[in-house]
Amino acid sequence: LNKRHAPTMYNVGYANDWYWDGRKKTLEDQILAAWTGQVGGTPEQVVDKLKRTPEYVVRFQRAFNAAPSPENIPQALASFLRISLRAGDSAWDRYQAGDEQAVSEEVVKGHQIFMQKAACALCHAPPLYTDMDYHNVGVGYEGVESPDVGRFKVTNEEANTGAFKTPTLRGVELSAPYFHDGKTATLEEAVDFMLAGGYREGNKHIDPRLKP
Repeated sequence: LNKRHAPTMYNVGYANDWYWDGRKKTLEDQILAAWTGQVGGTPEQVVDKLKRTPEYVVRFQRAFNAAPSPENIPQALASFLRISLRAGDSAWDRYQAGDEQAVSEEVVKGHQIFMQKAACALCHAPPLYTDMDYHNVGVGYEGVESPDVGRFKVTNEEANTGAFKTPTLRGVELSAPYFHDGKTATLEEAVDFMLAGGYREGNKHIDPRLKP
C-alpha cells in the first residue's frame, strides 16, 4: 500500500512538479517512477509486448519514428494525460462566461464566501483552483507522534515541514476521499476541517495564512 492517498489526475498536465511533495520535475519522470515503483512494472517486458502488437508498432513509429522503448512509453502516457484528463467547462465556467442560468443564487453566494470571507482563493486560485504551491494545514498531525513531513524531504527546509501541494478543486466532487492521507470521506468534512483552521495543536509549521 502507498503511504499517501492517490491525488486526482484531472489537469495533471498543467502542474509544475508532481506528487504531493513535488519530488518529480516532469510528468514523464513521475510516470516512470509510478510505473516501476507503485505499479511494479518492468519496462522491458512491456516493450516486448508492444513490439509484438502490430498496431502499436505502427503507432509508435508514427509518433516517435522509433519502436516502443522504456523512454518513449512514458512520453506516450504523458501525452495521453495532458490531452485527455482535463476538467473544464463546468457550470461555474459557463456562468462566468455569461450564462447566468448555469448555477443557482446559492452557488453565486458561495463563490463570494470562497473569494472573500473564507479566503479559499489564496491557495485555490482560479482558473485551476490551485496555486501549485505547498502548505502545512495540519493534515496527519492529529494523534500522530511522527507525522509525514511532506515537502521537507524534497527541500530539506524546515519551513516546508508537513507541507503538501495544494490540490486542484477541478473535479473535486469526483475525487473523494480528501487530503494526502484521505482523512475525510466527504467534501463537507474537508471544508469543515479547513474552515476550522486545520489542525494546529503542536504544529509550529502551520501556514500562517490559514485562519480559523
